[in-house]
Amino acid sequence: MNQFRIYLRGELGKLSDRSDAANFIAAVRPSGLLAKVGLGGDPESLSRQLGSRAAVDELVATLPPDVLEPLAQCCGDVCRANPDLYRKLTSSNEWLKQDVPIDSIRLQQAEPRLGEIFAELDYRLTAVAADPRVLSSPPYSCRTARENVDYPVCLAKRHAGVFYVFDGIHRAIQLVRNGQTHITLCFSEDPETAG
Repeated sequence: MNQFRIYLRGELGKLSDRSDAANFIAAVRPSGLLAKVGLGGDPESLSRQLGSRAAVDELVATLPPDVLEPLAQCCGDVCRANPDLYRKLTSSNEWLKQDVPIDSIRLQQAEPRLGEIFAELDYRLTAVAADPRVLSSPPYSCRTARENVDYPVCLAKRHAGVFYVFDGIHRAIQLVRNGQTHITLCFSEDPETAG
């Protein structure tokens, strides 16, 4: 199981949006990874290159190992300002992929402004995905039930039989809103801490 490819399939799938592409270029350009990967250096060409799920999947499948991890680290650390993400991706050598019942899933907090609500709901996916305070706040208020989720795999850590999603939080919430009872997770064990 290659957790880096799963992460990048979700992350690079966002780049069909021109503003996400512009932010990605600004963050990644200093690393020189754009040229190594063969991606366009302007938002228009990048969003065109990665404008379909098939294009993203093909690119990620062909990324050489010497680019794969640095690109994942750059996306987490720089693009998303979340250095904890790369630490989680590298914290285990054994990753599994499994369909998991939604009532066994907890979420890492996504938007800071909703932190108190996530905490009040004990970070339970089923509760967060149904809470009107969450659903009436951006970015959730911009989506409706039954909207397509292009890449429905999320990354998680498992602790004491509970799965803590740390990447794909928005996708997980949307999948529950779409009526899914199970979500595909790529996960590793986390014996020491939850979340």
